[in-house]
Amino acid sequence: MLYCLVATVILNTADAYFTWVALSNGASEMNPLMLFLITLGFFWFFLFKILVVNSAAVILAYLGREYKVAKLGFTLTSIAYLVICVRHVMMLCHAT
Repeated sequence: MLYCLVATVILNTADAYFTWVALSNGASEMNPLMLFLITLGFFWFFLFKILVVNSAAVILAYLGREYKVAKLGFTLTSIAYLVICVRHVMMLCHAT
């Protein structure tokens, strides 16, 4: 599960960066919470996305380390973030 946790943290951070770049190029945010934070500014968006989401992932990994469903959840989360980041990269490559 450690590999999936590390992947989730790294990919979440990459997603934050790619999201900000996409928004700077005219994209729109679909998540209402993130949209609200974006309207508050770059700092609040990144603070929440990096600090809160990554901290929650670490805490949940620790609390769920003995449960198979938690391991499955982190595997699926890692895959989802990977797909999101690949999509971001493809959109950035297409935009240039």
